[in-house]
Amino acid sequence: MTHRKSHDVWWGTGRGDLAEALRELHRLGVRPTLFAIEYAHNWDDNRNDIAQCAKFFAEYVKTIEAAAPRRDPLFADWAGADISRPRLEALTGQLHQCISAGIRDPLTATPSALETRGPDGQREQALLISADRIMIQRVIQDQR
Repeated sequence: MTHRKSHDVWWGTGRGDLAEALRELHRLGVRPTLFAIEYAHNWDDNRNDIAQCAKFFAEYVKTIEAAAPRRDPLFADWAGADISRPRLEALTGQLHQCISAGIRDPLTATPSALETRGPDGQREQALLISADRIMIQRVIQDQR
């Protein structure tokens, strides 16, 4: 049962032992592993909250790696960018033409890059992008 006054907290500051869960995943050699950060408490602008969670994750993964380096370490990094368009634009999903009046909240894109390097030099890579858009045009997807 969830307490009505409970809410999201930054990773590493709550009651759950996220650090222990990360250590156990590392010990078990779980790979590939994907983590997603969702933070709904400060919904109007949760960028700092998500950044604090990502900071904990990045720092703790480095701590685990330093304590028990693997032959095939996981390298991970992420960044964020404002992808808002400053010009007036037709809004998607309306039953009639509706032109934006400006930007209320910034739209962001958050790319995350993951790579493992095996003892034989073989690399496995993944690029994940989270974007505050309901659609990304095919012409943009096809650009390399």
